[in-house]
Amino acid sequence: MNRELLIQRLDSAPDRLLRLCADLSPEDAAQRPGEGEWSVVEVIRHLVEGDRDTFLPRLRRMLSEDRPAFESRERTQAGESDFEALQSAFESARREAVRILRELEPASWTRAGVSPSRGPVTIEEYALTMADHDDEHLAQIDAAKTAVELSK
Repeated sequence: MNRELLIQRLDSAPDRLLRLCADLSPEDAAQRPGEGEWSVVEVIRHLVEGDRDTFLPRLRRMLSEDRPAFESRERTQAGESDFEALQSAFESARREAVRILRELEPASWTRAGVSPSRGPVTIEEYALTMADHDDEHLAQIDAAKTAVELSK
């Protein structure tokens, strides 16, 4: 795997998010596109929680501990709902994760932790999972945005 390309994918996510949301009002961002579907705000909150509350702490533990076992973390859709603050929080958390990954020695990419849902996972595997997670949820945001705009 090309680690530099992986880092670039991760690094581009906040800018991709900002471009997607550039013409979206806070009211439209808070609107659910359909029954049982997440609003743009809820998706961004999920991205923030994924980076700030899960990926970053686990990444730090993988670098400082030998094969740490991670606890399951309950996800909640309650909490911060300010559209711009969430975008900023995602950018901040992601920039920190990218900074850490850019500074890694090659051998550090193979350090591992044990995920409650995936079992043993290396830093490289976890970073790839996060990049794929970004793609999935940015596509979800695009679809939600389109649905909200079409409902007007």
